[in-house]
Amino acid sequence: MARHSRKFERDFFSREGDRFHRATTTKLAGPMLREGFRRTVRCEFLASDPTTAFVAAVIRRFFRVLAPLFLVACGGSATHAGKRPATDDFAGAELRPTSPLSAEISVISALPRPLRVPLDACSELFVYAEAGALAATADSGSPEANPIALQKGKIARFSGAHHVDVQSASSAGVPAVLVIARKDGASWPTFASSRSGACAYGSERDASVAIIDPENAAPQRSLEGALQTRYLAGAKNASVSSSYATLDLLQGRPELKIPEESLASDEILFVEDGEGTATSGGATTAFKGGSILPVARGTKHGITTTAEKALFSLRVFAPIPH
Repeated sequence: MARHSRKFERDFFSREGDRFHRATTTKLAGPMLREGFRRTVRCEFLASDPTTAFVAAVIRRFFRVLAPLFLVACGGSATHAGKRPATDDFAGAELRPTSPLSAEISVISALPRPLRVPLDACSELFVYAEAGALAATADSGSPEANPIALQKGKIARFSGAHHVDVQSASSAGVPAVLVIARKDGASWPTFASSRSGACAYGSERDASVAIIDPENAAPQRSLEGALQTRYLAGAKNASVSSSYATLDLLQGRPELKIPEESLASDEILFVEDGEGTATSGGATTAFKGGSILPVARGTKHGITTTAEKALFSLRVFAPIPH
């Protein structure tokens, strides 16, 4: 049991009148807990006599052995790890998708400390270096995983990995857009999941990465030339294949009006620049640069931009429209 207790980062006593407070932040790794589980446990001890202080000292001395019991006594809980726990020594943050749609967009400020994104054989990840250079490393179980340098404006598509670490290539924070897509009907990947079966990538050990340069994608014009679409991944004329989502870049003139329509796929827009109003299911929402507009499949929706700004947006469809 003691070997599952990895480290106890904070351990202190504070005294308020006759009350001792013990606060301990623990990180437990191994098959007891999943996903590099981190939990803060706080217990209180009444110190009306010296015996309590002695007992607290004994617990502190032998805390490695008593840690699991201590968690239970304080209302803690443990979840079994499954086959693939998060890396034991990982010190960064972790992204855990929760969207009810088949894709999710997260806008982050990538720091020198990595952000870890879970993947499995039933999912794929797009990393967009919106405003600066990024470094992204895909782990498929090989210790020789090398980071991918991603310059401003470029996009990387990852598949077949267990997770991807994304971080700034410099000491400063860099805006980045993460698009994670999953097989329609499948659950979101976790750091403990290990699926293959009927999934597109067959094995988490078959990691692959493709770099997308939007400038190399020829724009397709529509709405009498008011809208240009660059098909980046997943579409028939895109340069990069994809199994679970399409990725497009939209550029629209000021006063653009995209008529309302309903589709058989979930749709998400990340508005990098532009402003206007979006209608969805009869409701109207104002948007501007930085807005994320998710639309569930079967929902009637449309967009109108203002006269002051052109639209520049990343668009995702999941599952891939047929």
